[in-house]
Amino acid sequence: FKGRYIMNQILICKKSKIKNIVLKSVLYSSISFSLVLLFYVIIYYYNLTKNEIISKKMLLSYNISSLYHSDNRYKASYINNSEPLIIGTLEIPKINLKYPILSYSDEKNLNISPCRFAGPLPNQIGNLCIAGHNNIDNSFFGKLYLLKIGDIIRIFDNKKNHKDYAIYAKYEIEKNNFECTSQDTASKRIVTLMTCNSLKDTRIILKAEETSI
Repeated sequence: FKGRYIMNQILICKKSKIKNIVLKSVLYSSISFSLVLLFYVIIYYYNLTKNEIISKKMLLSYNISSLYHSDNRYKASYINNSEPLIIGTLEIPKINLKYPILSYSDEKNLNISPCRFAGPLPNQIGNLCIAGHNNIDNSFFGKLYLLKIGDIIRIFDNKKNHKDYAIYAKYEIEKNNFECTSQDTASKRIVTLMTCNSLKDTRIILKAEETSI
């Protein structure tokens, strides 16, 4: 009986040690995973902040160069020597949004600022479609969800002239649906803002029409 008792105690001790080892392994794995996750979150927010700063610096540089250069044809940066990288400025007073509009959309540009996706230059006849990331820190187009019908979008061109556009439609579409980029505007000036809804894998669309209000 005594031998069996000792054997049971040995087995209990071994099970206890194994359990402690398992618990420690789980604990260390959890800590390691949390640290790795924290690292990636920090890097993600660092990149968002860096891109926001780049966008603001571009806007400041654009404003200064346009303001103090005597030649109206002056362009601070060129794409293929034909069109400026910055083609205007987008402002939405209600959500305190102000960004330069880059002339074309690609992954690099979209990480810096909202970009023209389709349509004419700012404030020309047609449908100027502007794409921007829906960032979780509310930068770029992260606060478009706050806008309502009737809110104002303000567009400046490269000559510092601006026009106001009143939002008349707000909806979501499938990501492969690009009907919102149609240039059939009946000779009107239209602005279309486009961003992604990552939760639904759809696109959020806001359409605005020139207004004199």
